[in-house]
Amino acid sequence: MKKIISEKILRIIRNRKKLQKILDVEITNRGKEVFIEGKPEDEFIAEGVIEALNFGFPFSTAILIKEQGFLFEILNIKNYTKSNNLKRIKARIIGKKGSVLRSEEHTSELQSH
Repeated sequence: MKKIISEKILRIIRNRKKLQKILDVEITNRGKEVFIEGKPEDEFIAEGVIEALNFGFPFSTAILIKEQGFLFEILNIKNYTKSNNLKRIKARIIGKKGSVLRSEEHTSELQSH
């Protein structure tokens, strides 16, 4: 059984039946705690989908983790740079008016939020 703390619990509750059917897991909650129970591989996929929903991705995008085998991972920029100027680094990743980010999304089938 996996436990996730969800700040957007209403999104999970609203989509619980669809999530359970698609992900083949049992989803329960107690307050902001979400419990996932099923086969270990199904729990792992469900955890990624729920984390994507928590992060603000729409249901249709989050469910791609299951349907197309995508991987959801939150990267902390601080872990990959020694620079203290995070604003400049974020600007380089995003690019002018988001051009670099859009280009990267297109070439790598990346979904960002």
